[in-house]
Amino acid sequence: MLIVKTFLLAVAVFVLSACVTGQSGVDRMQMQIRNLERQQHEDRQEMEQELERHQEELAAATKALEEKVAEAGGPVQASQAHLWAELESLRVQVATMSGNLDALERKVFRMGEDQDIPEEVKALQQRTQKLDRHLQTMASQLGVDLQDEVETAAISDDPDLEPVGDPQTARALYQRALDSFYDREYERAQSLWEEFAENYPEHDLISNAYFWQGESFYQMQEYAEAALAYQEVISNYPDSNKITASMLKQGMSFIELGREEAGQLVLNELLEEYPDSAEARRARAFISEEDL
Repeated sequence: MLIVKTFLLAVAVFVLSACVTGQSGVDRMQMQIRNLERQQHEDRQEMEQELERHQEELAAATKALEEKVAEAGGPVQASQAHLWAELESLRVQVATMSGNLDALERKVFRMGEDQDIPEEVKALQQRTQKLDRHLQTMASQLGVDLQDEVETAAISDDPDLEPVGDPQTARALYQRALDSFYDREYERAQSLWEEFAENYPEHDLISNAYFWQGESFYQMQEYAEAALAYQEVISNYPDSNKITASMLKQGMSFIELGREEAGQLVLNELLEEYPDSAEARRARAFISEEDL
């Protein structure tokens, strides 16, 4: 009988010990969960503070930009301002995350909750990028001295001229892009022309490379990106042999995006400045077809 009691007592002690150990494990798990929740809460608060700070900076930058426009934009027409706004809106659509906002987005993804926050971060980044781009557009369109003037190369009408730098490499790269375009490999063609523009910014055909990037985007129905590529030619290379084609296709891109007023502004400017060009004839036909 004593042996039985001793055995039962040992079993009871073992069971009790197991229960205590199990409860201890549960407690540790609950503590870890609470710690994670607290860390997420702290991260969220920090992120919201960062967002608020960037919003304040954005508001200040917006005010400064408006003052700059007021100083330099006396002769600016409302139609031009509208066109600039449309261009900047497109730039916002294709802006990418950068800087501190990148870090904030990564933190949100690590938190693994509240999917609305990344969109807010992206929206704020886009607004910030918009201001930066707006300054550049003003510099090129208005002649406002917001930054040092960027030196651009003269553009030649002859596609067979020797390129600056390494002739064979530049020529081969440009030709591969052109071949890809004619093979309807538009994404590859755009990528190659982008590489060309990055590596040979002083090349005689740099404006052509930007134009063909726009054409590649247009064929892929990425009209916002197309309009921005054409704008590179319009803003920076007014003597390019692609200027009229860029104006035509930018106007068409705006209209494809449903931004008819901006599209009409560009097409009307084309008709006024280059009334006898082939692109002007195409613009008239396009306006008639679209009943604009």
